[in-house]
Amino acid sequence: MSTNPMSTNPMSNSPTPSAAVINNATPRRVHIWQCPECDNRIILHVRVQHAPICHNKAAHSRRRIDMQRQRKGTPQ
Repeated sequence: MSTNPMSTNPMSNSPTPSAAVINNATPRRVHIWQCPECDNRIILHVRVQHAPICHNKAAHSRRRIDMQRQRKGTPQ
């Protein structure tokens, strides 16, 4: 038996990943963003280039407030 993680399916020519590759547990990215005005929080599991915008119309009407990233161990 081969130790190659990509095994070929005899019914097709495309390689399919083995169960060891599919079940590989990778750590999830978790970023907590918080609005400085209304304390709304969101959790993102992806990397973003720009800060998310809080659209809480009840707390700060039509103003667009950039959320701030909350670092681990420093609750605001």
